[in-house]
Amino acid sequence: MEKRNYEKLLKAGNQAQLVKLKMNEEKGGWNNLSFGQLFVMLQEELNELEKEIDNHHQDTDLIRLEAADIANYAHMIIQKCDKVERLRGTA
Repeated sequence: MEKRNYEKLLKAGNQAQLVKLKMNEEKGGWNNLSFGQLFVMLQEELNELEKEIDNHHQDTDLIRLEAADIANYAHMIIQKCDKVERLRGTA
């Protein structure tokens, strides 16, 4: 079995995520969004990724960017968890 290279996985993901975050800077922040709002946005990005994957041209640049959007929303949810835990004093 091939050894998993987590560093390579995260490096590729982080690079794509940073590109998407910079592309979307004008959209504002996510600190005031609820878990539910972030989840809906994540689902919308899943639908966009599905469309790109189903596209017969299989543009890997577009697939990569849509996947990065999903990862970004997941990270926003994780960051919100951290904030809630800090406010509760459980972190």
